[in-house]
Amino acid sequence: MTTPPTFVTAYSPASDWSTTTTPKTQTVTTSTGDVLVVLGGSEDSSTTLGTPTDGTNTYALQQNSLVASTCGGYSWATGGPPGQLAVTTASLPAATVGTAYSAGLAATGGTGTGYTWTVSSGALPSWATLTAATGVISGTPNAAGSASFTVQVADSGGNKASKPLTLTANTASTSPVGPPGTWNLVFEDDFPGTSLNTANWTAVQGANNSGVTTQASSVSVSGGYCRLILAGMICSNNVSGFPGPSTGPALAVGDCCEASINFPGPSGDTAYNWPAWWASGANWPANGEEDIFESYNGTPSALNYHNFHTYTLVRGSSTLDCYWDGTLVRSIARNDSGGNQSLLVLIGSANTASSTAQTLIKYVRMWTPG
Repeated sequence: MTTPPTFVTAYSPASDWSTTTTPKTQTVTTSTGDVLVVLGGSEDSSTTLGTPTDGTNTYALQQNSLVASTCGGYSWATGGPPGQLAVTTASLPAATVGTAYSAGLAATGGTGTGYTWTVSSGALPSWATLTAATGVISGTPNAAGSASFTVQVADSGGNKASKPLTLTANTASTSPVGPPGTWNLVFEDDFPGTSLNTANWTAVQGANNSGVTTQASSVSVSGGYCRLILAGMICSNNVSGFPGPSTGPALAVGDCCEASINFPGPSGDTAYNWPAWWASGANWPANGEEDIFESYNGTPSALNYHNFHTYTLVRGSSTLDCYWDGTLVRSIARNDSGGNQSLLVLIGSANTASSTAQTLIKYVRMWTPG
């Protein structure tokens, strides 16, 4: 439905309009969507509406209307039907995993009041919400990915407009934390969804290691994390001899691997159970066991493990370099046969036991040298 014009501004001509001098010039300021109307009097063929002096199509200034000498009076009025309601947001800025996100939707036209926002088709990412009254999309992404959806805005007059949009969440970094040089990211798992990606990992069932017989049921994925409880184990490739996908990531000499992990513990420097994050090759120990983090009998082999920290290994040509939150904490000579290695995380059994304590893995990444 079209709203009739409402004339909100008027100019009543003064006595100079009764003179015979032409052109008569008046200036009127309008807004987008306004209509400019001449009311009353008479005009000759030379009457013109004029050109916007601000160089736009908004008619912010109108001038140079020529009138005949017989004109008794003109009224200039601005106002009119609202412009068509439209969503003006062209695209949404990308989000970053682990960083709070907020982006506002915008619209113009319609009645200009009472804008209410909804998602009319598709769905926002699971981590995001849309505030209907403000059009703000907000939340904190816990995994990389994209979602496509259509937003709709309605105004107080019942007018509606929609716009298809895509919201993408990217990982916070494409380089390892700490190791210098140029790296090419070749593997990344941020554990989205509710199940383990079996192209990347196997939840190992029935392996005897670190005092337990591993249980696949002790591995789960939810909330952007891989969760391991006692006897849970994941393996990225079967090259180590443990069950693993044949095409999953395998660490070669020169490569770098990194995980962001929260290892649980009751207090201080004590860790529950026997957690470990390591790389291992075939025919152990001939092809190496690179222990990046391991805690046996409650004593961790890292500076700190509470909350999330990054644990990074560079398997160099001559040394093994371990980084904790970007700081080089250990460098030792590499002593293995040079074959590829699986990536593994395990919860074994040791003196400080807890059957419910969870090791949370936020991501695992691997790079080749650039």
